[in-house]
Amino acid sequence: MFTLTESPGKFVILLILFAFCILWETVELGRAKTVPQRVSVGLHWVMAVVMFLMIPGPTWQALIAVIPIPALTVLFGLAAVWFTVRLVIDVRREGTAHLGHALSHTVMFWTMTWHLGAMAVHRSLRTASSSAMTTGHNHGGHGMAHGHGHGTAMSAMQQAAAPGGTLWVLALIGIFLLGFLLWASIRDLIAAVRGIPGASHATVDAAEGGRGTLYYRLSALSSFAMNFGMVLMSLGLLAPIVPVLGRLNF
Repeated sequence: MFTLTESPGKFVILLILFAFCILWETVELGRAKTVPQRVSVGLHWVMAVVMFLMIPGPTWQALIAVIPIPALTVLFGLAAVWFTVRLVIDVRREGTAHLGHALSHTVMFWTMTWHLGAMAVHRSLRTASSSAMTTGHNHGGHGMAHGHGHGTAMSAMQQAAAPGGTLWVLALIGIFLLGFLLWASIRDLIAAVRGIPGASHATVDAAEGGRGTLYYRLSALSSFAMNFGMVLMSLGLLAPIVPVLGRLNF
């Protein structure tokens, strides 16, 4: 998805963020005590690994050769349902004391589902575009037919990105999802700097196990890395509504 030559900043930053998430979720997986905790942490670990593999093109292509994008979308959709159910259970059991943390996990997985779904739509449109161009070229013989095929392909992409089109609707949904994750990432970063409860699941863990401020700060940093990494990785999908984001490479 990103290259070291075209967008070196994003490439390096995202790899660092998601590598940290993988390491931290591995630690958390070893500390999980109950089955729901193991499932939740395990799903976070899987998402961190997938997000890490999505950055370099070769690893992403190798992954989707084994697990196609639609299958990944379904997988993370089911994970999002899991966290939605856990959110309802936690609110009924504990009230809204830790609603922010539970909601951020839930929105993160729905955002991952949205991201993969949007990628699948982009991929199908590109495939249709290539087919239209090839068909136009094969049937027309030379320039006019090839141009007709290209025009058909471009109009399909433009129609999908126009207001009310599929890509436009996906971008609109993404604005709300990424806006929430941006807020959550800022909240996590502030909590990590201050070292006080408020943004991370370490709030609960520290209270139960007395793991201390350092543990809490690292956990909050991991939440920040995953939330902010998802925002940074997904900005290009908002281009149908905010075109400049499609050209925001650094």
